[in-house]
Amino acid sequence: MLFREQVYTLATQALESLAQSQANGKVPNNPLSESHFFSVWVSKSLKEKSFDVCMAPLLKHWQQCARTQGAGANLKSEFQSIKNTYQTLDSIGHVVTKQKIENLIACLSTNDWQVNIEPSIGKKHSIKKEKASSLVIDNSKFSCVFNKSNELKSALSVFVRGDQQSFIDVAHQQGLLVFKVTDYKSMVKFHGEFIIAPNNNFNAVAQFISNT
Repeated sequence: MLFREQVYTLATQALESLAQSQANGKVPNNPLSESHFFSVWVSKSLKEKSFDVCMAPLLKHWQQCARTQGAGANLKSEFQSIKNTYQTLDSIGHVVTKQKIENLIACLSTNDWQVNIEPSIGKKHSIKKEKASSLVIDNSKFSCVFNKSNELKSALSVFVRGDQQSFIDVAHQQGLLVFKVTDYKSMVKFHGEFIIAPNNNFNAVAQFISNT
């Protein structure tokens, strides 16, 4: 099972377990009780090794959040966001093609983004700011990350400044999950680095779409 599938399965099972416990009258329908439920559920999942070993770091992270932040950890919202972000792409498939990325570029350009396709990007690369939000792509990398069928075969880094949520949402509309590497500092000055991965599968949780 892919990492993407493991994350989705975990979040779905967590929410289903809560729903069942609430239906049975075991967990009251309030944030504090739900927070306690997920704290116990995550710890139990770790102890019993309910999921693949690749999920252990995430479970440990959520366990720590639940212990230190209590209801503030808001794990229910986290799991709902994972479920909603991932499941809405299942119907159209997770194959990442050159066309989908080109559609993303076109949509951002239409939405008044500055798009720079640079011949090559080295350390401390900079671009002239012309618009509020910008996307930068290294063409030397972009031209060699697709197979003969124009499907993405290796991870592609893109660099984003400005309205990151808009970038995430527009990418999702094109059937793409994106994964944040850095929020601000990257090889391109003032831009964060994001990964677009083959089959939307990367060893991290994808960025959440809006209104999840």
